[in-house]
Amino acid sequence: MINEMNINVEKPSELERCLKVSLPEEVLEDKIASRLSDLQKTVRVDGFRKGKIPQHIVRQRFGQQVRSEVVGELVQSSFGEAVQKEALRPAGQPVIDELSSKAGDGLSYTAKFEVFPEVSLKPMDDLTIEKKKCTLKSDDVDKVIQKLRDQHRDWIEKKGKAEEGDKLHIVYRGSVDGEEFEGGIGEDENLVLGNHSMIGGFEEGLIGGSAGESRTLDLRFPKDYRKDELSDKPVKFEVEIRSVMRSELPALDESFMKKFGAENGNKEEFSENIKKRLENEVEAAIERDLNQDVMSALLDLNRFDVPKSLTTQEIDRSREQVMRSWFMRGKNPKEAAEEFDKELEVEAAKRVRSGLIMAEIVKEGELKAEPERIQQAIDEIAAGYEDSAAVSKWYNENKQQKQMIESQCLEKEVLKWVLEKVKVTEKAVSFDDLMDPMQTTAT
Repeated sequence: MINEMNINVEKPSELERCLKVSLPEEVLEDKIASRLSDLQKTVRVDGFRKGKIPQHIVRQRFGQQVRSEVVGELVQSSFGEAVQKEALRPAGQPVIDELSSKAGDGLSYTAKFEVFPEVSLKPMDDLTIEKKKCTLKSDDVDKVIQKLRDQHRDWIEKKGKAEEGDKLHIVYRGSVDGEEFEGGIGEDENLVLGNHSMIGGFEEGLIGGSAGESRTLDLRFPKDYRKDELSDKPVKFEVEIRSVMRSELPALDESFMKKFGAENGNKEEFSENIKKRLENEVEAAIERDLNQDVMSALLDLNRFDVPKSLTTQEIDRSREQVMRSWFMRGKNPKEAAEEFDKELEVEAAKRVRSGLIMAEIVKEGELKAEPERIQQAIDEIAAGYEDSAAVSKWYNENKQQKQMIESQCLEKEVLKWVLEKVKVTEKAVSFDDLMDPMQTTAT
């Protein structure tokens, strides 16, 4: 079909392409005639025996429908052949416009689409990447053991007055200028005094309180409060204390230690198990940060535009993740929709560019995830489960999960390839500085 096609390519911008394609009537008529000939043998028309219908009757009855079908098929097939002939790499589905297929005039249309950018990796010789180095200390292990005890503490009802560290079950209603405000009502809340989860003065104002007591707190929102309409405003909270509970840490005994893999229930085995877990987490965190630093350096080094269509797809995929990041930073996307959308777009474009850079590295380095390395990664995951054989089997039989493991292995190959080409320096960091608060708590 290529020989019969007339193709014209316009370039409105660096990544936009406008493909004008036209086909002569003969190409359409050949396909229409062939399709009608087949129909002539199979369709039924009143007054005619099957297979004996005159061709002009078949064309009269089905010609328009067949022409529409042929036009649709030709648009699809000719577009594929045209981009192949012009060596174009569409980054998304084309928008078909100016479609004309009037009988006798042939077929013509315009296809508008974006193409993948040409990525040519810049030399990395002058790049310096800082790799973190963390030596785990006995104090780090002790701190994590204490965190584990804190996480598994028991709460026991207390008859006396509330102190810092106690948990209160409260009901509260807040008002500004006598009017209730969004987020100012708590019907069934648990509050640990000293955690500073409320505005300044709220928790302090409940110290010394007892179960059944009500208190009025006259406070002021901070100037940098996340809701602008409440910033620096005086606020009144009516608080009822339903109950007061004190905490009791679990004993570091055999029962507690067995929960964390110390089968013999002794402290040496327990501490060693915790240390091994932390060493694995340290190794993973160092690699995570190294990956991020490498990609950040590659993004700074290799700057190019990315297709809007790919960015839009990535926005849809990453919306929830960026939203979680905002909430963790104490920001509400609904209250700053324009800022949120802008950040979402920037992050999505960055991820698309990262993916294109990685793809080029894989191509240039002829990298691949070897089957034995994929299986090793699966076995490492499975080792953490009681029935490791069943988990390994599940990963190997689940195509999507196995592809995810393969991608992770390929990322490691990319990281290794880049690190061989850049200068790497080491920086000693403490365990607390390496691990973010969320990870440390979850240990």
